[in-house]
Amino acid sequence: MTRLHIIIYIIALLSGVVHAARADGKQFTVVLDAGHGGKDPGAIGKVSKEKDLTLKIALKLGHYIDSLIPGVEVVYTRTTDVFLSLKERAEMTNKIMPDVFISVHINSCKNKKVKGFTTYVNGTA
Repeated sequence: MTRLHIIIYIIALLSGVVHAARADGKQFTVVLDAGHGGKDPGAIGKVSKEKDLTLKIALKLGHYIDSLIPGVEVVYTRTTDVFLSLKERAEMTNKIMPDVFISVHINSCKNKKVKGFTTYVNGTA
């Protein structure tokens, strides 16, 4: 599955959630967290670092959400290559109280046959 497919999947999922939230007249907020950053490179590949790729993906996803789902507020934990601790990310997100929090990471594996992605969802219900 390519990054574009994943972004399309996320936007389709968000569109349904946003539609349901708007039925209640509620403002919908999404926090996009580009994993790693600054002194924390994340997984290091032959030609790239996870921190750079996650930032590109988060910014592109935010752009797509802004242009395809009007009225959704998109907030980024970072828009540049800076280090934020997990505590700082959690505090920022808890102040915003978003409807959806998406943290972008790119896991590494030495087995080249392994493909796919992982999604974690936290809910109170």
